[in-house]
Amino acid sequence: ERNEFLCLLGPSGCGKTTLLRCIAGFEDYEGSVAINGVVRREPGTDRIMVFQDFNQLFPWKTVEKNIQYPLKLQGIRDKAVLKQRTGEVLEKVKLSGHEKYYPYQLSGGMKQRVAIAKALALKPEIILMDEPFAALDAMTRNELQGELLRISETEKCTIIFITHNIQEAIVLGTRIIVFAQEGRIVVD
Repeated sequence: ERNEFLCLLGPSGCGKTTLLRCIAGFEDYEGSVAINGVVRREPGTDRIMVFQDFNQLFPWKTVEKNIQYPLKLQGIRDKAVLKQRTGEVLEKVKLSGHEKYYPYQLSGGMKQRVAIAKALALKPEIILMDEPFAALDAMTRNELQGELLRISETEKCTIIFITHNIQEAIVLGTRIIVFAQEGRIVVD
Protein backbone atom coordinates (compact mmCIF):
# COMPACT_ATOMS: atom_id res chain seq x y z
CA GLU A 1 0.00 0.00 0.00
CA ARG A 2 1.04 3.61 -0.50
CA ASN A 3 3.10 4.99 2.44
CA GLU A 4 3.40 1.53 4.01
CA PHE A 5 6.54 0.29 5.76
CA LEU A 6 6.51 -3.34 4.65
CA CYS A 7 9.07 -5.69 6.20
CA LEU A 8 10.04 -8.94 4.50
CA LEU A 9 11.32 -11.30 7.20
CA GLY A 10 12.87 -14.70 6.71
CA PRO A 11 15.98 -16.86 6.72
CA SER A 12 18.84 -16.57 4.24
CA GLY A 13 18.10 -18.13 0.88
CA CYS A 14 14.31 -17.87 1.02
CA GLY A 15 13.99 -15.34 -1.82
CA LYS A 16 13.60 -11.98 -0.07
CA THR A 17 16.38 -10.25 -2.00
CA THR A 18 15.30 -11.88 -5.26
CA LEU A 19 11.79 -10.50 -4.76
CA LEU A 20 13.21 -7.04 -4.02
CA ARG A 21 15.41 -7.21 -7.14
CA CYS A 22 12.34 -8.18 -9.21
CA ILE A 23 10.43 -5.16 -7.86
CA ALA A 24 13.46 -2.97 -8.67
CA GLY A 25 13.59 -4.33 -12.23
CA PHE A 26 17.02 -5.93 -11.80
CA GLU A 27 15.95 -9.58 -12.43
CA ASP A 28 14.29 -11.56 -15.19
CA TYR A 29 11.33 -13.51 -13.84
CA GLU A 30 8.00 -15.09 -14.69
CA GLY A 31 4.90 -13.17 -13.74
CA SER A 32 4.64 -9.42 -13.31
CA VAL A 33 5.17 -6.60 -10.84
CA ALA A 34 2.58 -3.82 -10.98
CA ILE A 35 3.07 -0.48 -9.28
CA ASN A 36 -0.08 1.63 -9.07
CA GLY A 37 -1.62 -0.72 -11.62
CA VAL A 38 1.24 -0.34 -14.14
CA VAL A 39 3.42 -3.38 -14.89
CA ARG A 40 7.10 -2.52 -14.41
CA ARG A 41 9.92 -4.69 -15.74
CA GLU A 42 12.75 -2.17 -16.02
CA PRO A 43 14.51 -0.19 -13.29
CA GLY A 44 13.16 3.30 -12.69
CA THR A 45 13.62 6.22 -10.35
CA ASP A 46 10.17 5.60 -8.92
CA ARG A 47 11.82 2.63 -7.09
CA ILE A 48 15.23 3.17 -5.53
CA MET A 49 17.30 0.45 -3.86
CA VAL A 50 19.49 0.85 -0.79
CA PHE A 51 21.85 -2.11 -0.43
CA GLN A 52 23.30 -3.72 2.67
CA ASP A 53 26.96 -3.17 1.92
CA PHE A 54 28.89 0.06 2.28
CA ASN A 55 30.19 -0.01 -1.32
CA GLN A 56 27.19 1.72 -2.90
CA LEU A 57 28.89 5.12 -2.91
CA PHE A 58 31.49 6.24 -5.43
CA PRO A 59 34.75 6.48 -3.43
CA TRP A 60 36.14 9.27 -5.64
CA LYS A 61 33.10 11.52 -5.11
CA THR A 62 32.27 13.59 -2.04
CA VAL A 63 29.03 13.03 -0.14
CA GLU A 64 27.53 15.97 -2.02
CA LYS A 65 28.58 14.64 -5.43
CA ASN A 66 27.36 11.11 -4.60
CA ILE A 67 23.91 12.50 -3.82
CA GLN A 68 23.87 14.76 -6.87
CA TYR A 69 25.00 12.11 -9.37
CA PRO A 70 21.58 10.42 -9.85
CA LEU A 71 19.89 13.83 -9.89
CA LYS A 72 22.13 14.86 -12.78
CA LEU A 73 21.25 11.61 -14.58
CA GLN A 74 17.61 12.70 -14.24
CA GLY A 75 18.49 15.91 -16.03
CA ILE A 76 18.73 18.29 -13.07
CA ARG A 77 21.64 20.62 -13.88
CA ASP A 78 20.80 23.81 -11.98
CA LYS A 79 23.52 24.13 -9.34
CA ALA A 80 21.22 25.93 -6.90
CA VAL A 81 18.60 23.16 -7.16
CA LEU A 82 21.27 20.45 -6.74
CA LYS A 83 22.72 22.21 -3.68
CA GLN A 84 19.28 22.78 -2.14
CA ARG A 85 18.17 19.17 -2.66
CA THR A 86 21.49 17.90 -1.25
CA GLY A 87 21.16 20.12 1.82
CA GLU A 88 17.56 19.03 2.43
CA VAL A 89 18.29 15.30 2.36
CA LEU A 90 21.49 15.58 4.41
CA GLU A 91 19.50 17.42 7.06
CA LYS A 92 16.89 14.63 7.04
CA VAL A 93 19.56 11.99 7.70
CA LYS A 94 21.40 14.20 10.22
CA LEU A 95 24.56 14.65 8.14
CA SER A 96 24.51 18.39 7.50
CA GLY A 97 28.06 19.68 7.34
CA HIS A 98 29.45 16.49 5.78
CA GLU A 99 28.97 17.53 2.14
CA LYS A 100 32.70 17.66 1.35
CA TYR A 101 33.62 14.36 3.04
CA TYR A 102 34.62 11.33 0.98
CA PRO A 103 33.25 7.85 1.78
CA TYR A 104 36.56 6.72 3.34
CA GLN A 105 36.14 9.49 5.91
CA LEU A 106 32.73 8.17 7.05
CA SER A 107 31.72 5.43 9.46
CA GLY A 108 29.52 2.57 8.25
CA GLY A 109 26.43 4.21 9.73
CA MET A 110 27.25 7.50 8.04
CA LYS A 111 27.69 5.75 4.70
CA GLN A 112 24.26 4.17 5.05
CA ARG A 113 22.79 7.57 5.89
CA VAL A 114 24.33 8.96 2.69
CA ALA A 115 22.87 6.03 0.71
CA ILE A 116 19.44 6.78 2.21
CA ALA A 117 19.90 10.51 1.45
CA LYS A 118 20.83 9.63 -2.13
CA ALA A 119 17.59 7.63 -2.45
CA LEU A 120 15.48 10.37 -0.85
CA ALA A 121 16.92 13.03 -3.18
CA LEU A 122 15.23 11.31 -6.12
CA LYS A 123 11.83 11.49 -4.34
CA PRO A 124 10.85 7.91 -5.24
CA GLU A 125 7.47 6.35 -4.64
CA ILE A 126 9.15 3.24 -3.21
CA ILE A 127 12.44 2.77 -1.38
CA LEU A 128 13.66 -0.82 -1.48
CA MET A 129 16.04 -1.64 1.38
CA ASP A 130 18.01 -4.89 1.42
CA GLU A 131 19.15 -5.33 5.03
CA PRO A 132 20.67 -1.85 5.12
CA PHE A 133 21.59 -2.06 8.81
CA ALA A 134 22.86 -5.65 8.92
CA ALA A 135 26.56 -4.72 9.08
CA LEU A 136 26.14 -2.05 11.76
CA ASP A 137 26.70 -2.31 15.49
CA ALA A 138 23.57 -2.53 17.69
CA MET A 139 23.67 1.08 18.89
CA THR A 140 24.04 2.55 15.40
CA ARG A 141 21.40 0.15 14.09
CA ASN A 142 18.89 1.28 16.75
CA GLU A 143 19.63 4.93 16.05
CA LEU A 144 19.17 4.49 12.29
CA GLN A 145 15.95 2.53 12.80
CA GLY A 146 14.52 5.50 14.69
CA GLU A 147 15.68 7.93 12.02
CA LEU A 148 14.24 5.75 9.25
CA LEU A 149 10.87 5.64 11.01
CA ARG A 150 10.88 9.42 11.31
CA ILE A 151 11.86 9.79 7.65
CA SER A 152 9.20 7.34 6.48
CA GLU A 153 6.52 9.30 8.32
CA THR A 154 7.59 12.68 6.91
CA GLU A 155 8.43 11.62 3.34
CA LYS A 156 5.20 9.75 2.62
CA CYS A 157 6.82 7.08 0.51
CA THR A 158 6.50 3.32 0.64
CA ILE A 159 9.41 1.37 2.09
CA ILE A 160 9.97 -2.33 1.47
CA PHE A 161 12.59 -3.46 3.97
CA ILE A 162 14.32 -6.84 4.16
CA THR A 163 15.56 -8.12 7.51
CA HIS A 164 16.48 -11.31 9.35
CA ASN A 165 15.86 -9.53 12.64
CA ILE A 166 12.42 -10.17 14.15
CA GLN A 167 12.69 -7.23 16.56
CA GLU A 168 13.66 -4.89 13.72
CA ALA A 169 10.65 -6.02 11.67
CA ILE A 170 8.30 -5.45 14.63
CA VAL A 171 9.73 -2.00 15.38
CA LEU A 172 9.72 -0.76 11.77
CA GLY A 173 6.95 -2.56 9.94
CA THR A 174 3.38 -1.45 9.49
CA ARG A 175 3.05 -4.93 7.99
CA ILE A 176 5.36 -7.94 8.04
CA ILE A 177 5.49 -10.76 5.51
CA VAL A 178 7.31 -13.83 6.84
CA PHE A 179 9.03 -16.07 4.30
CA ALA A 180 9.92 -19.73 4.75
CA GLN A 181 12.52 -21.61 2.73
CA GLU A 182 12.14 -21.49 -1.06
CA GLY A 183 10.12 -18.26 -0.89
CA ARG A 184 6.90 -19.63 0.57
CA ILE A 185 5.03 -16.97 2.51
CA VAL A 186 4.00 -18.33 5.89
CA VAL A 187 2.52 -15.22 7.55
CA ASP A 188 1.12 -12.00 6.10
